[in-house]
Amino acid sequence: MANPVLNLSELNGSNGFVINGIDARDYSGGGSSAGDINGDGFDDLIIGAVRADPNGQNSAGESYVVFGSSSGFGAQFNLSSLNGSNGFVINGIDEDDFSGYSVSSAGDINGDGIDDLIIGASGADPNGQYDAGESYVVFGSSSGFDAQFNLSSLNGSNGFVINGIDEDDGSGISVSSAGDINGDGIDDLIIGAGDADPNGQNSAGESYVVFGSSSGFGAQFNLSSLNGSNGFVINGIDRFDFSGISVSSAGDINGDSFDDLIIGAYRASPNGQNNAGSSYVVFGSNSGFGASFNLSSLNGSNGFVINGIDADDRSGSSVSSAGDINGDGFDDLIIGEFHYEFYDRAVAGKSYVVFGSSSGFSAQLNLLSLNGSNGFVINGINDGDYSGRSVSSAGDINSDGFDDLIIGASRADRNSQRYVGQSYVIFGRSSGFGAGFNLSSLNGSEGFVINGIDAFDYSGGSVSNAGDINGDGFDDLIIGAVRADPNGQNSAGESYVVFGFASPTPTNKPPVAVHDTATTDEDTAVNIQFLANDSNFLTVTAINGRTVVVGTAITLSSGALLTLNADGRLTYNPNAQFESLAVGESGTDSFTYTINNGSLVNTASVNLTINGVNDAPQIISGFNLSSLNGSNGFVINGIDETDDGSGSSVSNAGDINGDGIDDLIIGAKDDSPNGQSLAGSSYVVFGSNSGFGASFNLSSLNGSNGFVINGIDADDRSGSSVSSAGDINGDGIDELIIGAYRASPNGQYAAGSSYVVFGSNSGFGASFNLSSLNGSNGFVINGIDERDGSGRSVSGAGDINGDGFDDLIIGAYGASPNGQNNAGSSYVVFGSNSGFSAQLNLSSLNGSNGFVINGIDAGDRSGRSVSSAGDINGDGFDDLIIGAVFADPNGQDRAGSSYVVFGSSSGFSAQLNLSSLNGSNGFVINGVDRFDLSGISVSGAGDINGDGFDDLIIGAASGFFDGQFFAGSSYVVFGSSSGFSAQLNLSSLNGSNGFVINTGSFVSSAGDINGDGFDDLIIGAPDAGAGSSYVVFGSSSGFSAQLNLSSLNGSNGFVINGIDAGDRSGSSVSSAGDINGDGFDDLIGIGALRVDPNGNGWFSVGSSYVVFGFQTVATTNEDTAVNILARNILRRYTDAEGNTLTISDFTNPTNGTLTLNDNATPDNPSDDFFIYTPNANFNGTDSFNFTVTDGNGGNITSTFNLNVKPVNDAPIAVNDRLTTGFNTPVTILTS
Repeated sequence: MANPVLNLSELNGSNGFVINGIDARDYSGGGSSAGDINGDGFDDLIIGAVRADPNGQNSAGESYVVFGSSSGFGAQFNLSSLNGSNGFVINGIDEDDFSGYSVSSAGDINGDGIDDLIIGASGADPNGQYDAGESYVVFGSSSGFDAQFNLSSLNGSNGFVINGIDEDDGSGISVSSAGDINGDGIDDLIIGAGDADPNGQNSAGESYVVFGSSSGFGAQFNLSSLNGSNGFVINGIDRFDFSGISVSSAGDINGDSFDDLIIGAYRASPNGQNNAGSSYVVFGSNSGFGASFNLSSLNGSNGFVINGIDADDRSGSSVSSAGDINGDGFDDLIIGEFHYEFYDRAVAGKSYVVFGSSSGFSAQLNLLSLNGSNGFVINGINDGDYSGRSVSSAGDINSDGFDDLIIGASRADRNSQRYVGQSYVIFGRSSGFGAGFNLSSLNGSEGFVINGIDAFDYSGGSVSNAGDINGDGFDDLIIGAVRADPNGQNSAGESYVVFGFASPTPTNKPPVAVHDTATTDEDTAVNIQFLANDSNFLTVTAINGRTVVVGTAITLSSGALLTLNADGRLTYNPNAQFESLAVGESGTDSFTYTINNGSLVNTASVNLTINGVNDAPQIISGFNLSSLNGSNGFVINGIDETDDGSGSSVSNAGDINGDGIDDLIIGAKDDSPNGQSLAGSSYVVFGSNSGFGASFNLSSLNGSNGFVINGIDADDRSGSSVSSAGDINGDGIDELIIGAYRASPNGQYAAGSSYVVFGSNSGFGASFNLSSLNGSNGFVINGIDERDGSGRSVSGAGDINGDGFDDLIIGAYGASPNGQNNAGSSYVVFGSNSGFSAQLNLSSLNGSNGFVINGIDAGDRSGRSVSSAGDINGDGFDDLIIGAVFADPNGQDRAGSSYVVFGSSSGFSAQLNLSSLNGSNGFVINGVDRFDLSGISVSGAGDINGDGFDDLIIGAASGFFDGQFFAGSSYVVFGSSSGFSAQLNLSSLNGSNGFVINTGSFVSSAGDINGDGFDDLIIGAPDAGAGSSYVVFGSSSGFSAQLNLSSLNGSNGFVINGIDAGDRSGSSVSSAGDINGDGFDDLIGIGALRVDPNGNGWFSVGSSYVVFGFQTVATTNEDTAVNILARNILRRYTDAEGNTLTISDFTNPTNGTLTLNDNATPDNPSDDFFIYTPNANFNGTDSFNFTVTDGNGGNITSTFNLNVKPVNDAPIAVNDRLTTGFNTPVTILTS
């Protein structure tokens, strides 16, 4: 039996060895077997380092070949020691190519008897196509290699370049040998391009099979030349499927002697489950292939589809052949699903093994149907582990004749160290597997656990069979840890080779589980005893595939809670998720439980019936967007058949049409107006005091209710960022600014443009083309250099220079000031009543018309977010805040920084370096931990604590690795007139100078949504279920150092829940101003860019949601009555059953009188209003109590507060009479 645990820190040369990366941030560690590239009889390794800088080319990437040998290896091997005899370095070509992102053996593609290599570079720009991607084949040779090999030297005799097709395809994101798919005796290749757009489907993805040949290859091979005879294209199906994000040979899964392929599409949405993911098996054949093959044509005879289970599972994130794990003679498959239950924050991860068979496959295979006979599921262990992040065959590491598996969990923790990472080896066997296998049960007999070394190493991010590198006859493994820090080099990366061994494997049989049922009321928990139906020696180890221990509370997809008790029973708590059930109605819920007999597992289900009861009204602590009905807000639906992603950016638009009511602007960066693909559009919705219906379709904009603003050129992505611009031209009407960060002004590719549209009270047509801006109706602001990305973030800047005109700020996160690549710049454009030309080049800013704010260090990406900061230091001038999401403050990699620039009437130079901020002109706000990404979103917060100074809010995604965000944190920094030091560490926030909010990436001021006189906040968290947004109320009572959003209870704020899983509501958030003219600020944003609002099968049409503000306080002057609309009060309340709420009773205030007026419509309580009349000469605070009823016996009593402000009463002269004696003076007092 093998040891149950192997610590990578124990590798000593006899059991394996460590391979150390070279330079800081190389990120070496993506490794694979290279076959035998030098023909010496020993398998070799290839390791990618995607961020390495060969020949001075930043992030061109390097790959490293380590030769196998029977002479042994030391405990440590430095890649810097490669000299041609022990291996060699393969250098990428151009900056940001990212060569080595994916590496693999290519088999023997040229038929010379020696294995070859393939290397992907998804960021390369072949034939002038930005990010089309390249892949490189390096031929094996027995003649030896020099210590350095430049990919630029490939000439057809030593290898060749495979060029991607279209801009942004990202070909080479995944590469692999394809085995011999066409049966000609020569190995083939497969290359993935997850962002390609086959058949007009944006990012459906393509994969390319290149046939091997003994006839030779030219130096360059264009994937556009595939014609069926030299290979073929495999087209993805639906928009944003990202097929080809992972590709691999599948071995021979159907036993027809031809190698097959597997392709992952982790964002596919099978069976209506958004982002459940799909994988596609394409059978090999010697009957030939056409030039293109549509995955939609898979029918069981030519291959089949493997469907993920639940929304956001993202199965197919990694795919691989599993070898023959069950010893039946057919190759098997393994599919990783590391996002399993991500939106319930489980993310333990799952992997699925699909057994090969000669009995045929149906056109569709659902992973839910795996039952032990056709495959099985492998369950991860702990929340956040992300097992299945990488999967691979392990060869036969224990030499028992059965192929084994290896699974990486790059975020597993160990001994309180975060993200050390683990990998898991599962031994193959012929005795069968149950329907499920828990990685927690690995004990040495059925496999073992491989522990990473240090926190944030992320070991297991890449795993692979290594062949037999030491020539001992046993297969070896390679494991990558791209964030490891060998030899003191931060994130240089490490790889670990684990040698194979001989060990017998005992067998075991899986247990049997039985289905159960239970019934309860919507407010009543119930205990479920089901183990008596099964066996008294079995233990429950998982619920819905998530590992549980005694006391664990699991949140089901319904929102109900399930807890495992010490006596083996489960307690089911409906957790207020079925409150909408009326008396006599019932709902259902279900879950699966997994039992364990020591090592093997099996699973059964429990079905529950939940009966409804009547609930009293409640103050809103959780608001469902599905309940918007026109009276409390409304839905703004994107347009069908566009997939424009409306809601990707949202903002208050000020009052652009001058009617006295605030308007909205919604960005749709993926729209294609006027036939220009991805030119982008923005939609202006006019505010109105005439009311809104429950839904508003953007297709209905006609000039009277709003209008469409059309982008100009293909791929401009106008609407990526939108904002009110204030009144920049001094005409008394607000303007708009729209960013198009991919626009190419003055021939500068992706320099970016921003567009200012002037407000007008003369009206707008139904559509407005940005190409029509001519200086009188607005103007264009042009970016400077290629790939600056100006307009990625835009905002009104307030009046930063104190001249009485509002100003603008534009972020260009890709700019490279002072020679610092991607340090980022931001540009301030001053407002003026002198007029603007049709075009303004940012290169013309000279201090009098605006100025440039330069980022500091390469890669900081300052300007990723920009905003007005209000007046944070109380000097009467508006200030600015700029986020630099990738900055490294205090040595913390990508902790992020934000920069506050103070406004001033003393003028600005043409250039301001953020490095010059010293406390008097602004200050730096430093993020806390590695990968926090603080500054990903920044905003003024208004005055949340009521001290008279504007405050700030900063979003931090709280960790970014492999493209995945964590829950995030938000930081509120209080304004002050006492001054600021040059540096403020967010770790120092203590409640007196600001506070931390435990969630959120996207942040904004919410205005004063509850009408209490204090500004509020809104925080978007789109990665939680359907997505959520959180409103935090302002208060003068102070804040603790930490605010947990789970504590929001209606009195201090509330949560706004999205509708459907995967909607990503909260992707953008903003105050809407007062769009319905009721005197209270409203919210928008709650933008949900992944919505199909009209159910017509379009994946990312998008919706935005407006939530109306409500009233908790009324203010009037002394001796002046005030009207209080009942509906404005009632918006604060909710009824679970949807009953109509009314005010049934109220008390008289102490210092005034109160009447309820039915507005002469006694049958229509929606227009009732209170009249409060303060007592004569009274000023101060007053209040009254009132009762809200649902009409079915449910009531709640609350208090409404009143503020009566003193006034200066005019003096009153009074007649008087005095009596005195003759000639006797009298004194008359005048006061």
